[in-house]
Amino acid sequence: MSAKPILIACVVCLLAACSAPAPETIVASPTPTEFPTLTSTPSPTAIPTPTPTPTATPVPYRAIVRAREKVICGVDPARPDYSDSEANFDVDICRALAAALFDNPDAIEARPLDGPAAVAALQASEIDVYFGPTDRDLPGLHTGPTLFIDATGAIARTDVGIRTIADLKFATVCLVQDSIDERLFNEAAAAARVEVQPFLFNADDSDEMYKTYDQGRCDAVVDNRVRLAQRLPELSDPRGQGLIDLTLIIGLRGPITSVSDANWTEIVAAVSHSLIRAEELGVTSSNLEAALDSDDPAVRQLLGVEGNIGTSLGLVKRFVTRIIAHVGNYGEIYDRHYGAEAGLDLPRGPNALLKEDGLIAAP
Repeated sequence: MSAKPILIACVVCLLAACSAPAPETIVASPTPTEFPTLTSTPSPTAIPTPTPTPTATPVPYRAIVRAREKVICGVDPARPDYSDSEANFDVDICRALAAALFDNPDAIEARPLDGPAAVAALQASEIDVYFGPTDRDLPGLHTGPTLFIDATGAIARTDVGIRTIADLKFATVCLVQDSIDERLFNEAAAAARVEVQPFLFNADDSDEMYKTYDQGRCDAVVDNRVRLAQRLPELSDPRGQGLIDLTLIIGLRGPITSVSDANWTEIVAAVSHSLIRAEELGVTSSNLEAALDSDDPAVRQLLGVEGNIGTSLGLVKRFVTRIIAHVGNYGEIYDRHYGAEAGLDLPRGPNALLKEDGLIAAP
């Protein structure tokens, strides 16, 4: 084959390649991932977390009382021994609290308040403690140790041999109508199947009731044991009369505090218990100096010679020593207001120590 035809074919192919259009370059459309839309809604601005404010440590209630430099105690003006000019039993317990805190029993303020007003005052921290009934439910309040037991008793002439409710069968009995004493006496008489002839008086006729008894028109007069003891010396023949313990419990009384500060509640309870414990151990205001040198571990712990009961409460170690020095033990306080020292000679009855068949005890 001649080389000429081959050469012509190569030239033709070369010309065709040169004259063909260049292939089109395809540019891919960008995807949203590759090219974010600049006009999209911006992410919400994050709100910075505020720096927490440190929680303030609550001020102990005992510090508030100390800063005030006195203890404010609520007392019940309806108590038989209440006086607006002299300290009664409840006020002396308040004085014991001030002695523990300040070594000064007079650093107190006593406010007469009835039950509802006292509850409101405790809840508002207007008073530090109230001395009232502890045998009832008081929401938001703490009832402390029993320090006094109210009871109904009677007075009768000693020559007629009346010693119990059973001895009052068919007797004429002076009573305050619609009083707690009348109710308790009637319930006890009914339980003992004893019929009496009641001679009833209104609540504001107490003077007339005792006058009627003194005139011999009643065989016995029934009332609160404290009022009976107060009235007995006023009778025309007090030595011929006997105070009868009918063992009719009206109710329990003691310190009441708010539940807002456990330490303050513990302090009030510790002061109350220490008064009782001191009497149990025979520690009095007159033998206190000797008791401080006692070898009895219980006495030494009570008085703060050993142990750290006081400091664990936020008080001084010898806070009980202060109390006994200034106000005495439980028995001394009782005698000062209800016993021979007060001229009443009211038997302890239910207010005797537990070991002496009463109901007063410390843990």
